[in-house]
Amino acid sequence: MGKKPRAANMADPVEGRDARDVKRVMRRLGLVESHQSLEGWYAQVSGQLPEASMREFEKSHRGSRIDYGLNYQDFDHARLLHVSWRSHALEMEITWMLPRLREALASVMPERRFLVELGAGHGAAAAVISAVLKVPVITVDPEPAALGLPEQFAARTGGDVTSIIAGAQDLPDAIGGRVPAAVFGMGVFRYFQTHKHETDTFSFMTVMDRMFDTRTPDAASLAFFESVTPAEILFSEMGCPDYLAEVLLGARAAGYDLAPNGASVKLGAVAGGQMQELTLFHLINDPTLTSDKHPFIEMHEPVPTLHAGLFVENASAEAIRMRYDQRITTQHCVETQYANGSLRREIFTIDEEFAGVYKSSSLGSRSIRITSHDQLSKLSQEALKEDTEVEKLSEVTILQIVAGASHW
Repeated sequence: MGKKPRAANMADPVEGRDARDVKRVMRRLGLVESHQSLEGWYAQVSGQLPEASMREFEKSHRGSRIDYGLNYQDFDHARLLHVSWRSHALEMEITWMLPRLREALASVMPERRFLVELGAGHGAAAAVISAVLKVPVITVDPEPAALGLPEQFAARTGGDVTSIIAGAQDLPDAIGGRVPAAVFGMGVFRYFQTHKHETDTFSFMTVMDRMFDTRTPDAASLAFFESVTPAEILFSEMGCPDYLAEVLLGARAAGYDLAPNGASVKLGAVAGGQMQELTLFHLINDPTLTSDKHPFIEMHEPVPTLHAGLFVENASAEAIRMRYDQRITTQHCVETQYANGSLRREIFTIDEEFAGVYKSSSLGSRSIRITSHDQLSKLSQEALKEDTEVEKLSEVTILQIVAGASHW
């Protein structure tokens, strides 16, 4: 079967049909919405489970651990304590993955038209995805208590799911040597690739590039990719913005790379409405179809269109600054050194159309502000005033630096 080109600009499905289908199928599971107050969430869950279970659950969460014996003792405990704890985040993950999984299924021969969820646990994601895409899913997890739960979730959604107790290293044998169209998982890849956190950095992109040049993948990461080749791979992970580079160490060594539109950062709520930043990525084993963008830029696409008044904070600010780097002329930069870290500021222009200020802290914060080009003088005056005020503080040093943000 001939391969069809990947969609370079696959529409974000959150507002579309896939989002509606996911919501519809997830409602069949009777989940408690995690995007609400913790008091409200506890009240709804407590009304459906024994008081002793809730006491044990609170104790395990205070200790920041998951009690699988408690959570997986039956369908209702898994549904309420485990799946419902992060139901909103799960919805965001599934919705992003669906169109990519659908395309993977359409591009393979009939014998490969099935999916594998790795580290599936209760298998709720598999049950929803199977029902929406009308495709069989095999769930693989080493936890014995998980056996049979995915089938129970699938019975509610109308999906076709089979659970297997096995570790990732046993995957080929566990599924009889068959190769699925795709393997997906949530919060699993950290077991293959250890995150080595870098501190005191002014650029996540620079850190990622340094990883590509100096690091080698963990053996478990490389072994995983080799065991599933050529299946497509979709995962959702929590971690620093540069974790995707660590994933790509093993991926590239095994012939994988990001698909077009193959990485994204989403916010998903866990119980209490606490938002978690989820990095989702889609890897394919075909160099003729992979993304031509830097992985950090790919993660934050679509980058906002430049306009006067644009102001963005967090890692997306760095993505904007670097996305337009070829059009930027740096006017001047300073570094303010505090007792507990440093802040760099760049004032720049873009094509004599815009002026802007980009700030990057060694502690991880980022911000960018765009104005019209005729505001350049005003931006410079504001920066001088800011420096004058800061210099009045003790233990602060302000240094002029030559390099623009693309060299940080």
